[in-house]
Amino acid sequence: MIVFGTRQTTLCLRSPGVTVELKLLKRMLTIFEKALQLGTISEDLSVSLLDLLSDLGLHADLPDVTSRVTDLYPGSARLWLARMRQSALVDDGKAVETQLNRALKRVPAEVIIQLG
Repeated sequence: MIVFGTRQTTLCLRSPGVTVELKLLKRMLTIFEKALQLGTISEDLSVSLLDLLSDLGLHADLPDVTSRVTDLYPGSARLWLARMRQSALVDDGKAVETQLNRALKRVPAEVIIQLG
């Protein structure tokens, strides 16, 4: 089970709209989490989830989430690129190389050619 944002964050903001935005953000993360657990998250929403986690600074959640979504959509070049990008951020060159080799075996050749 994944729980996004496992570290506790305290925000001191004085805008009335901020509380609503934080509640909406929490609800969005809950929906993403449930869809990921059920395996019903789409490829496009998976990309959006990875972007959101990165934008929120929830980098500790990215390795597990990228692994799960590439397992769900092994033919998705976008998700494999996100997974390799995440590994590169932690400077794990060996993992990037391993993931590239796995992606090349799983992503259809016509998609790889379009990326070139």
